Amino acid sequence: MPKERIAYIDFMKGLCIMLIVMGHVNDFSFDAILPNLNFALRSFRIPMYFFLSGLFFKTYSGFNEFLRKKINNLIVTLLFFHFLCCLLWVPLLYLTHHFLPEIDLQFPLPYAIPSFHRRFWFAATALWFLVALFGVNMLYYLFQRYMKFAGVVAVVAVCSVIGYVLMKHSIKLPLELDIALVGLPYFVLGSAVKRFGLMEPSRYDKYGFLVILPCIWIIYRFSGDIDLLHQVVPNYLQLYLIPFVAILSLFWLCKNLSYVPLVCHYGRYSIILLGTHQMLIAYVWLALIGFSHLQPSVIPIVTIVLVFALELPVIHLLVKYFPRFTAQQEFFKPGWTI
Repeated sequence: MPKERIAYIDFMKGLCIMLIVMGHVNDFSFDAILPNLNFALRSFRIPMYFFLSGLFFKTYSGFNEFLRKKINNLIVTLLFFHFLCCLLWVPLLYLTHHFLPEIDLQFPLPYAIPSFHRRFWFAATALWFLVALFGVNMLYYLFQRYMKFAGVVAVVAVCSVIGYVLMKHSIKLPLELDIALVGLPYFVLGSAVKRFGLMEPSRYDKYGFLVILPCIWIIYRFSGDIDLLHQVVPNYLQLYLIPFVAILSLFWLCKNLSYVPLVCHYGRYSIILLGTHQMLIAYVWLALIGFSHLQPSVIPIVTIVLVFALELPVIHLLVKYFPRFTAQQEFFKPGWTI
């Protein structure tokens, strides 16, 4: 039996991935709408992704099953999208070189198959999140297995301080472990919401409409710039307090929402958008720059609209033909052990 979808969670995931996609479009800035809006949105969109993952943390029957699930959902998906984006990167380089030779490709076209690591970052940098999320899951599983919840919270707080210090000193750990340390508290917040039954309907849900406006003001007024991949973090309170306020207020508000078709659809398949949007952005941008006479200020908006439109058939095709590679079905079946 397929598991029942929770509409407001899909809405939050959809909102989160849509903000990420828009943020990755060249020359698009939320500050054109409202000054400092970029900081406000960046302060919680990646933390909210960790939070949403924490909502569904399960230990399953033991470590072997837990590891199998995480490899299926994160590592297999990571490798598939990496391969797909690398495959599509080669014709993109050729087209760019042919139609826009003035653009620096950063390495000669004959060497269109550089090292695995270099292709990873050029083809789909957003996939770093899956690496960090895998580390968060492994750490949290280890902590909760040997400690009670209060002890887990204390250890996670220590980990967050360590991660914060590492980022402030630009010390990068392998496999995005520095990001995993910083991301743990957001993940634990999601786990705590589930643990204390806050995902269930409550008579207090209606008050989410009352708290959202003051919370929006707090987020906008006090947020700091957060870019975990590039180790950009504000002070420690801004790193956690403001995202917590943003995430919990949005969670409270969204509990009152029913199914919102397009946003929830993107949310349900957010991992596909995460793995494909940067390649789509590159192709759409090339088409608009090379074959249209649009004003430069209009190109980012048109790019966003076209990318979201193209994601619909991309989702359909990948879910239909590659379900085991896109976290829709299990790649490694039960019985697989390590």
